[in-house]
Amino acid sequence: NNHDTESTTSKGWLFFTLISFLCNGLISVNQKIYAQVSAEFNVFCFVAAAYITAAIMSFVVYWVSGRSKKVEISKSKPGKACLVSGIITGAILGTFQCVSTYAASVIDGTVLYSAYNCITSIMIVFAGRLIFKEKLSAKQYVGVVLGMGAVLCMV
Repeated sequence: NNHDTESTTSKGWLFFTLISFLCNGLISVNQKIYAQVSAEFNVFCFVAAAYITAAIMSFVVYWVSGRSKKVEISKSKPGKACLVSGIITGAILGTFQCVSTYAASVIDGTVLYSAYNCITSIMIVFAGRLIFKEKLSAKQYVGVVLGMGAVLCMV
């Protein structure tokens, strides 16, 4: 039944969206705590430790998923393009996390995270429009503006 599939998919997206919000919030809290309580504030070591931890956790998930009979994972060797794009993406994300962690140490959290969330909302709308040619309805634009306004009111 197509209706059941759509309903399950919608619930799945909501669940994973909420998990994503929770994890992003916890990351921000972790950065802020580190920035405030660290005796020897070292952005690069903090980000490196976080990325090494994430890599280990990813390999564990990959290994567990590969052992499951329900999930098939391609075990092919990554090509040069995949390796290069991974390195470039890692460098960009690493740089972003270093700047974000440093910003958490010098900018009040209510200002930093509110501005970050508003900018993220704007970037998502622009990316959807420019990359995917999505057109928001008037109702969706009102939702975006109200959402950004709500975030700004927290400041």
